[in-house]
Amino acid sequence: MTKRGVKDTNGFDILMGQFAHNVENIWGYNEVLLAGPKDYVKYTDGYQTRSHINFDEGTITVETIAVPIPPAVFVRPSSKRC
Repeated sequence: MTKRGVKDTNGFDILMGQFAHNVENIWGYNEVLLAGPKDYVKYTDGYQTRSHINFDEGTITVETIAVPIPPAVFVRPSSKRC
């Protein structure tokens, strides 16, 4: 139960902790970016891509985690004709 005029943010705090944990699992411990009063951060593609707008610096950064391509994809096509 909360006092009148005081918001209960426990549920929100739990969700933000889970969100940060998901980001950390993909991007790494030192790479977690979260939105704030002067930062807009959006994760897409299952947390593989993120957009970050820093309003103080006036910068927009878009980052994507590269997925390794298996060597078999790089096999050159045969030059023989049928």
